[in-house]
Amino acid sequence: MISDTILGSSAQWPDLEALLDRARQNRCYIDALNPESSLTNAWFKQTDGRRQQDWLNAVSWAAKDAAVFRLRKMVADVAPDPKAKPLAKVSLREAIDLADRTSALWLENGRNDRRFILSMMPPEQRATFLDWEKRRIISFESRGGLGELRVSLQELAERSLLDPRTNRALFDSDGEVPGHRSRDAEAMIAFCESVHLAYHCLVRRAIENYLPRKALWSWTTHDLRKRSERSKKIEAFDRMSVDQRHHFRMKAGWDKVPSAHVASLYQGISEIDHATLREGIDDNIASVYDTFMDEIYGWATKEEIDPGVQATIKDIADWIRVPYA
Repeated sequence: MISDTILGSSAQWPDLEALLDRARQNRCYIDALNPESSLTNAWFKQTDGRRQQDWLNAVSWAAKDAAVFRLRKMVADVAPDPKAKPLAKVSLREAIDLADRTSALWLENGRNDRRFILSMMPPEQRATFLDWEKRRIISFESRGGLGELRVSLQELAERSLLDPRTNRALFDSDGEVPGHRSRDAEAMIAFCESVHLAYHCLVRRAIENYLPRKALWSWTTHDLRKRSERSKKIEAFDRMSVDQRHHFRMKAGWDKVPSAHVASLYQGISEIDHATLREGIDDNIASVYDTFMDEIYGWATKEEIDPGVQATIKDIADWIRVPYA
């Protein structure tokens, strides 16, 4: 949002032109803070017809998308004030810098977590995210595990390189039972809140616990040599309750010495099923998100797709949304 002060100050117009170019290149939205001055301000009156059309196109996209989506907004003003309410104020130079930056979504595993997010989108939304990634609007970053991710982000924060406006995190809860989070997850949440970094902590134990059952059954026949072994595991897994499936250690199986609340959650599992799932389902089960990426959203929708994951994806989309999306 461009303030009247900038629109009326010729000293600001070179940077205004530069920001308008970013909007023309679909890197950001741009609009007048005061709608009444959008077409009557000093800058608009003195510029040529081509630039006027660039401005009209940009403010049109901003108005259309703001009517449908929740856009991030800030005010570009001569006097920056990051604490201004209701909208923070930045200089034009800072606004240009933000438009040029790639927004980073920090993940535990850059391959599987990225595939998980993309798989849980309808095809048209996935295509949009892939386009954003190609255009460097967004990047999926990782540091190999939750503990290392937290330490790496903490180091970036200490070096003043972790801007909450262009960074956020998504990670597993590692929850052993409903409502539980691991120590690493709790530490990550505490860190994010301490530096005002937006985060998404999954409710189920890990990304593999969001795999639709149809995807798991399709996985059993993907390698015919392992079909019998895999089918037995998925049959046993299918006999679990919803809460049990959402928190089972699918990559590693049972704890050698389970805690009391874990033992209580799984006390109804038969000895045969317990033995079948002793070592989990597969240590690379998350690769199913890659194998069946085009089908998973449809399968998940038929099985009542998780509303928390959908809310997370919508929030991330609104955070990085740019025109022509």
